[in-house]
Amino acid sequence: MAAVIDLHTGQALADGSGLPPRSGAPSGPRLRVIEGGRSAVSRQLRLVYLVRRSVVLLALVLVVLALVQMVGTGFGSLGETSAPPVAVVSGTHLVQPGDTLWAIAEGIAPQADPRDVVDRIAELNRGGPALSAAGNLISGESLRLPVGS
Repeated sequence: MAAVIDLHTGQALADGSGLPPRSGAPSGPRLRVIEGGRSAVSRQLRLVYLVRRSVVLLALVLVVLALVQMVGTGFGSLGETSAPPVAVVSGTHLVQPGDTLWAIAEGIAPQADPRDVVDRIAELNRGGPALSAAGNLISGESLRLPVGS
C-alpha cells in the first residue's frame, strides 16, 4: 500500500487511506508539471555543460589533427626517395602508332616515378600538335620530352 506524503511537511496525509479526497479541491500542496521534467535553471546548466563539452571536443580534434599532420610530414620525408630533377631540354620523340605516354616516360627516365614524368610530358606538350585535348598521342607528330639533368 502506498502512502501519499505532503511535499512541504514530509508527513503522510491525514486520511488513513493515503489518497486525496475525491470531491472538491484536493487538500495539500498542488503539484506542478515542469516542462521536460526539468526546471529552467537545470536546462540552462545542461546547455552550458553541452557547450563546454563541444568546445573541449573540438579543441581535442584540432590538436589530434595537428599532431597527425606534424608526424605525417616528419615521417613522410624519411621514406621518400626523390627522383632526380628532370629539366626541359630540346629532346623530341616522333610518336609511332601504339606509343603510350607511360612507355615513353619509362624509357626516358627509368629511375623516376613514371607518373611524374608523364605529367611533365603532358605539361610540355599541352596545346601542341602531338597531344590531343583529351591527352591522347597523335601518331606522326613530334613530342617534346623532358630530359634528366
